[in-house]
Amino acid sequence: MQNYGWDLVHACQADFINSQMAAAPQEFIAGFFYNDSNVEIMNGQLSNWQLVGGNGQLLRFSVTVQSGELYFPNLGMLPSIYRPGIDLSGLTLLFELQLRLLSTPNNGLSLVFNCQVPGSQPGDTTPGAVTLVSPDVNGNINSVLAPLGINLTQGAQQLHNALQNVIIQNAHFLSFCFASLQSSYPTPPFGSFAYCYQASTTGGLGGIALLGTLNSSSLPSLQKTFDTTLLTTNTIGIVTSYACTLGFLAPVLANSFGGGCSATLFEVNYTSSTIYSCQSFNANNLNSIAFRTITPTINTTCFQLYNGQLIGTVTATVPITGFSNASINSTSSSCNSCYYNNNGTFGFLTDTNASQSNSKNIPWYDYMLGAMPISGAIENEIPNYANNIGTSINIDFAQHFGTLVQWCNQSNISIVAGGAGTSLYLQANIV
Repeated sequence: MQNYGWDLVHACQADFINSQMAAAPQEFIAGFFYNDSNVEIMNGQLSNWQLVGGNGQLLRFSVTVQSGELYFPNLGMLPSIYRPGIDLSGLTLLFELQLRLLSTPNNGLSLVFNCQVPGSQPGDTTPGAVTLVSPDVNGNINSVLAPLGINLTQGAQQLHNALQNVIIQNAHFLSFCFASLQSSYPTPPFGSFAYCYQASTTGGLGGIALLGTLNSSSLPSLQKTFDTTLLTTNTIGIVTSYACTLGFLAPVLANSFGGGCSATLFEVNYTSSTIYSCQSFNANNLNSIAFRTITPTINTTCFQLYNGQLIGTVTATVPITGFSNASINSTSSSCNSCYYNNNGTFGFLTDTNASQSNSKNIPWYDYMLGAMPISGAIENEIPNYANNIGTSINIDFAQHFGTLVQWCNQSNISIVAGGAGTSLYLQANIV
């Protein structure tokens, strides 16, 4: 599944968004009253806001004028005393609007409307531009203006400008929240976010995606798009880079090593997609040999997630208990392939070619006291830490990323499918 360089793609079907918009009319502009030097009076009721398409950060919405009237001063051939109001009822307006990401008190983000300035023409990317693509997608406006003796070109332009200003002046009534990001530990430290609309390649509307990158400097170079096959038969689709999962591995590593290990002993480098231990620690005891308690010390660990594989290296020192300075140094490495568990989690397969090398450090005086026979038995108990740890890792993708973004205030999801490749992905329905 393509992620186009984004570390997070969290997408939602436009059809679902439309259903939630229809269920929340109170979060949209309804009644309006407007006048300026070109429009004597315009008032009415708007309804049925629907997302009908778009491209990138420009989204198109159709809006119905449920009822309304318009009075032009001095635009018609008839004297003003005889000029009736123009009935706007039933017109279907087509707007091109933008969204924006607003910070929330809990360090999260909300994706909401951004309507600040009149747009010059369709495709205007001025931040907050409101562009009326058509005052009537059904083409009835001319038949309304012409019988009243109104100059069609001038009248249509005045109506166009007035309707754009209606949206801008009443933008505070547009309180609908398309998506909200819940930011809390161990959420990856995203540097920047963006959003986009992407049309479906197989028919239908497509959807909106919230896009995140761990590296803010990469934002200008990333294409604002996403793979709409994420939304083929499901409501939401999530794609992440492997780097995004690193923060969730520390508790798993700590539990796998056991002993004196804790999650705080690990640090994450998101640039190189690695997690490593920042100091040595004691691991779980090995099986007892000749009634001896054997406690390995893990000196270094380094695990890198790259292209669907967990590449790990672990070095350890295992004391030959009962002797003053005798020990075994062990280095293990493995390359474990990621796979999807069909329940919203991801794991890693055993590396059948994992390597391990051990070297004994036995001073002559410990050798004379019989350390060598014991060392052989202990060496047989030393595990391939890298391979064992790799296969013990289980990433609960659905838990960590399924509700990281809530679409239209809906949070419960039902898993449909998932997979692992150059990135991790999950498909789910909002329930």
